[in-house]
Amino acid sequence: MEYKNPKEVDSFCLLYSPFELYTNYKIRNQIYLLIDTIQNLKSQFNKEFKVFIVEKAQIIDKLNSSKYQIDSIRDTLPDVVIDQYDFTPYKYEDNEYINKIEEGDLKVEKYLSKEAKEKIAEEERIEQLRIKALQGDTCNLIL
Repeated sequence: MEYKNPKEVDSFCLLYSPFELYTNYKIRNQIYLLIDTIQNLKSQFNKEFKVFIVEKAQIIDKLNSSKYQIDSIRDTLPDVVIDQYDFTPYKYEDNEYINKIEEGDLKVEKYLSKEAKEKIAEEERIEQLRIKALQGDTCNLIL
């Protein structure tokens, strides 16, 4: 029997059938196997996507280099009308886009002291009472 390194074992082949999930142990084991399978799929996708982005950048560079040749030919033939094309990648397709952080992306909840929370709660209670008073329900109007 040939033993494999645990890192090399494909967790997808170890998954239980839905009809075999009777015990807590099998259910928990299935969860860990599913998590591992998902992580493997994500990492494979990311590797393939990085290769795709590099190939796409190379193709765009080739198109932009041939664009100059097309422009020179179009200049020699004035009666031919061709639209201008500029091949640039979309900003989300840039590999470095993930590392870029804009000021509006960061949202931090403001820290409120106990007194400030009480003040906000009191303002909300007064606002609710005001709305009830406007609706005609004045039986609970105690300030």
